[in-house]
Amino acid sequence: MVDDTHLRALAPFLPPDQPAFVHRNLALAGTVVRHFYPDAAPEALFARMRRRLPARFWEPTPGVVVDVAHNPDKIARLAEELHSRYPGRRCRFLLGLSRSRDPLKVFAPLLPLATELVVTSASHAGQDPAAVAEVLKTRFAATRADADPCRAYQTARAACGEAELLVVTGSAYMIDQALNPDPFVRETNACYGRRYKQNGPIP
Repeated sequence: MVDDTHLRALAPFLPPDQPAFVHRNLALAGTVVRHFYPDAAPEALFARMRRRLPARFWEPTPGVVVDVAHNPDKIARLAEELHSRYPGRRCRFLLGLSRSRDPLKVFAPLLPLATELVVTSASHAGQDPAAVAEVLKTRFAATRADADPCRAYQTARAACGEAELLVVTGSAYMIDQALNPDPFVRETNACYGRRYKQNGPIP
């Protein structure tokens, strides 16, 4: 169990520009490694963990935050980080949801921060954006659906006011479809689920 004591002890070695939930994850990983290798120097250990991962509280352009949070716990951590890093700032959310997750359970932590929810497709195993939007509307009226992730992203960006953030979150498949600049790669990635359904799992 990683608690504040671990975080305080390891804080000098953690990358300063990472979100709080990433610090906790790194502290967990470092604590486990040092349990088995107590002589491991924390400076060397965390020097290898400084790389930023795309779509983990990633800011590809000013005013846009992208994070692959896709379940209630991760979405709650994202909401905490948005509140901490951008206090008082409102957010327009572009969302995609996959598999059988409950939209309200997953996205409820975002609602107090939101000016609008835009639900789009998540390609592989994605839920129908119109159906997800209807569920979210029961708790947040300013919700709409746009099945095209690229168009939804561009429209949401254009609609953002100067004081707003656009936050793209939910399914990693949706994020790929919304932000990947290569149309061929987008199509290839989106085909994954169709190929699986047609041919079955590879033996």
